[in-house]
Amino acid sequence: MSRKCKVDNFTVAGKGPFPLDMLRYDCCYPMESGDALEIEKSLEDRGCQKAHTVRLFARSAERRVTDGRWESFRWHVVSMTDERGKVTFTGVLNPLDYDHVTF
Repeated sequence: MSRKCKVDNFTVAGKGPFPLDMLRYDCCYPMESGDALEIEKSLEDRGCQKAHTVRLFARSAERRVTDGRWESFRWHVVSMTDERGKVTFTGVLNPLDYDHVTF
């Protein structure tokens, strides 16, 4: 018997190095190669000068995206959609505004 898995597509944004451990913790992966490249660029941003936005997907039977843990790394979940593409969460801040925000 197969287990039903829940799929969340979500977007995170922040300044400075992407928290790589969150990929393991939330069982998530970059949505496309451009998102993986943005993660790589963020790792070179030691001065935390540029805002980065990364789209991810998580597939899990029981876990949910842990937005509070993302925030502990000074990255924020700014939007989330379910497997049907329905928006289930939209963050308060627009990632394009992050260049003007101090985290």
